[in-house]
Amino acid sequence: AGGNAREQIKMARKITQKELKQDEFVDAAVDFGKWLEENWTKVLRWVGVVAVVAVVVIAWTAYSRHNQEQAELRLSELLASYDRLETRGFDNPEELETLLVDLEEVAGNAGGGSAAVAYLYRGTAFYQLERFEDAEMELERAISGAEDGGTLYATANAVLANVYEATGRPDDAVEVLDGLLEGDDSQVPKDQTLLQI
Repeated sequence: AGGNAREQIKMARKITQKELKQDEFVDAAVDFGKWLEENWTKVLRWVGVVAVVAVVVIAWTAYSRHNQEQAELRLSELLASYDRLETRGFDNPEELETLLVDLEEVAGNAGGGSAAVAYLYRGTAFYQLERFEDAEMELERAISGAEDGGTLYATANAVLANVYEATGRPDDAVEVLDGLLEGDDSQVPKDQTLLQI
C-alpha cells in the first residue's frame, strides 16, 4: 500500500509540474499579447523596414546578375573582334585601340574571371602594339584576378614573360616561366614552357 501511495504522489507531482509549465506558457503568451498590443506600431515599423531591406537586396542581386550577364555577352563579342583582328595581323591599329577601350569598360562592369579575361586580352593587345608598360600592367591585373594554376593564369604569365623578354629583362621572364613549371596542376604544357625559357 505504501508503494502505491508513493507512485500516486510521483504521478501527482508530474501532473502538477506539467500544469505549471502550461501555466507558464499561457502567462508568457498573455504577456506577449499585451506587449504586442502596446507596441504594435513599433513592430509594424520594424516589419516594414525588414521588408524594404529584403526588396532592396533582391532587386540589387537581380540588377547585378543582369549586369554580369550583359558584360559577359559583350566580352564574348569583343573577343570575337580580337580574333578577327589577330587573323588579319592587327593591320588596323585604330580598330585595336577602340577594342582596348571597350575591353576596359567590360572589365570594369564584369567581375571575377570575366574581368581577368578582359585584362588578359588588353595586355596581349598592348604587347602587339609594343606598348610594353601598359601590357605589363594589364597582364598583372589579369594574373591577380585569375585562379592559380588555371589556363588564364598560365597564359597571362606566359605573355608577361614575353613582355619581359621584349623589354630586355630575360631573368624576370625566366623567373615567371619557372613559376609555371613548379605547379603540378598548371594548364600550360611543360614542354611549351621549357621551349619558351
